[in-house]
Amino acid sequence: MKDRKEYQKEYLKKWRKENKDIHIYFTPEEYKFFEELSKKYEVKTSSLIKTMAISQANKTLCLPKEMQEKLNEFVFLIRNIANNVNQIARHSNTIKTLTDEHGLLSYLKQLEEAVKEYVKKENK
Repeated sequence: MKDRKEYQKEYLKKWRKENKDIHIYFTPEEYKFFEELSKKYEVKTSSLIKTMAISQANKTLCLPKEMQEKLNEFVFLIRNIANNVNQIARHSNTIKTLTDEHGLLSYLKQLEEAVKEYVKKENK
């Protein structure tokens, strides 16, 4: 029994050394705002605040799980399209006939703009 207590004591000491505990205060309105967001993001309120702070510091987006899944699907589809464009370009080079590469690239640009618009709309 003593070994377990000693282990827990050492573990807690090590954990506290590696992790810092901070306390911040919110008005009820501020807390309600974060609480509602945490429900939307399906995470704990404290985890959301931590993620948002790190995202802001790194200038990255903090996205709900559902939106992140949709964006991952978009990325997958865009990569498939890019692969197809590369195959078309290779085929064009092989047969020495130029296909409308600029048209293909403009479609990719339109797709990229659509994704950006979607992200802006969902973040509002």
